[in-house]
Amino acid sequence: MEKWWLIVLSVCCFALTACSWLAPNYSKAVTEEYQLEQMEKQTALMEQQTADLSRIADAIEKIANLPR
Repeated sequence: MEKWWLIVLSVCCFALTACSWLAPNYSKAVTEEYQLEQMEKQTALMEQQTADLSRIADAIEKIANLPR
């Protein structure tokens, strides 16, 4: 009977070791994916802002070139 407890204890220790190794790696992968998504959103926002500034610059140039 004592051997079964030893086997169960060994399996539990192995499972805990595996989880302690996998959890940080999974967390790191999720964090990197989140950061990538945020960077993509930031890039899209910057592209939109650049387009807006370009339109504003064009409008200012047109106003500056109006006849007086």
